[in-house]
Amino acid sequence: TLERFEFRMPKKFQSDLRRYESVAILDIGCGLGAGADAVLDWLKLGHTDAVADGADKDGEPRSIKVELVDQHKRNLSLVKKAIEQQFSGLKNTNLKVFANQKRLGSAESEGFFSKQVESFKSIKQNHLNIVVFGYVWNEIQKNPKAMRQINYFLSELNRPLSSSIVLFADSANESSAKTMMHLRDSIVDQGRVAAYPCPLIDAT
Repeated sequence: TLERFEFRMPKKFQSDLRRYESVAILDIGCGLGAGADAVLDWLKLGHTDAVADGADKDGEPRSIKVELVDQHKRNLSLVKKAIEQQFSGLKNTNLKVFANQKRLGSAESEGFFSKQVESFKSIKQNHLNIVVFGYVWNEIQKNPKAMRQINYFLSELNRPLSSSIVLFADSANESSAKTMMHLRDSIVDQGRVAAYPCPLIDAT
């Protein structure tokens, strides 16, 4: 999915990825961490064509923060350890991984998202937010409190000094596919850009 997404992004945006000095990845309902791991791989850590313009000779960004959110403590512990071990060899990148045991829709998760929004206000230039919803949207939309929290959070993402990519991945059955298309249309109606599926952007 990320490869298809990248293929459909405008070439200018792909080149602009290099200018971001810091990246924050938020994996909501991370499970066993497939979403966060895929994004870290997509950012090409350790490769010459990585994100940051000010990277070292191996192309590693200056700062990456990974926030894992899940209600299962064991999942969080395993994923945090796996990511830290996998990317322990980065030279000039300050990689920090945080495990947040939260149940979406709870008072605790509301406080967590409020803190995330507050952190947006202190963001410096050249920052990129990447939010991942991997196979959790179907559960979220059935929980009114969780939906309210997520909608508030997403509405605050695009602060003037930061950019954001939101990735939704779900199963390909008819029901979830229709849900994803409705979600895509809603995002477009809010003035955001849909890159995949059915992109409404010029890929040149």
